[in-house]
Amino acid sequence: MKQIRRENLLGLIRANEGKIARLARVADANASLLSQIKNGTRDMGYDLARALEKSLELQRGWMDAQQFPAGTDPVTVMELAQIAAALPERKREAWIEHGRLLMQSEPAGPNQPFNNLPPRRKEGTQ
Repeated sequence: MKQIRRENLLGLIRANEGKIARLARVADANASLLSQIKNGTRDMGYDLARALEKSLELQRGWMDAQQFPAGTDPVTVMELAQIAAALPERKREAWIEHGRLLMQSEPAGPNQPFNNLPPRRKEGTQ
């Protein structure tokens, strides 16, 4: 859990132009403490994780789940999260599921970006 929270903090720092002070200002947090967590000299506790989520308007528990898989752009991840949050719940669930399918797909070529997607379901069918 401590490592996941640290990795998420690193992603949030990158999403804030790599500036701990900017993230600290936006999150109303102590920049020195965030720096220590970033450098691995301290761990992020439960209270700080919840405070960051609340001040950054993230879903409760967000800091406890891996948000920035290796090789992903944290800015893109944050933008996608904001888009998903703005969608009505039903559309959000479908959009997220479609994204999961895309992430599992393998590129096929320039004219067919993904070659192993299942057929698209019609609205209202299972």
